[in-house]
Amino acid sequence: MKPLKLLIFSLTFVVCISAKQENNNQVIDLKSRLNNKVQRLSSLKSNYILKNIKLIKIKNSILIGQLENLSEFEFTPKEIKSLNIKKIKNSVYETRQCFVKGTKTIISKGDTYPRATIVEYIFNTEEDALKTFEQLNELRKDKSIWIHVSKSPNSMFLEDNRIYYILSGGWYMSGIYKEIERKMKLQ
Repeated sequence: MKPLKLLIFSLTFVVCISAKQENNNQVIDLKSRLNNKVQRLSSLKSNYILKNIKLIKIKNSILIGQLENLSEFEFTPKEIKSLNIKKIKNSVYETRQCFVKGTKTIISKGDTYPRATIVEYIFNTEEDALKTFEQLNELRKDKSIWIHVSKSPNSMFLEDNRIYYILSGGWYMSGIYKEIERKMKLQ
């Protein structure tokens, strides 16, 4: 009789804990939205096409991976060194990266096509994404620090538990990368 009482108590305890977790935690969507967002870019003037999309290790990403590399150098600004890169990496569920290229040249009769690399960081929670986004935005405000991260025009935006980082192909795209961001933000 005692094992049965123990089993009933254990099951009741587990059910109570599970119910409490469901009430306190909202359901987090961990599915990538990158492909759907990038498909919208074909309607822009430059008619972007997706050249590749892949799941990558966070250490190979062009933003957080670069910050991690920079934090190891002796002469890196203290603002970059003060980031808790390990904590950020542990809070990221998945990282996807894609490359898009326009089919129409920037200048008529030219041979330069707009292009961009876009990274989607999917965080375990919205709170982790927000904290990381705020830290990165603080760094971006100081151009003398951010130049160590990227010299090309870039942008970043937060959506739910995701950070999207858009790195343009170079200075000739200084106005174009913002239209990529606007189009990706549309719901």
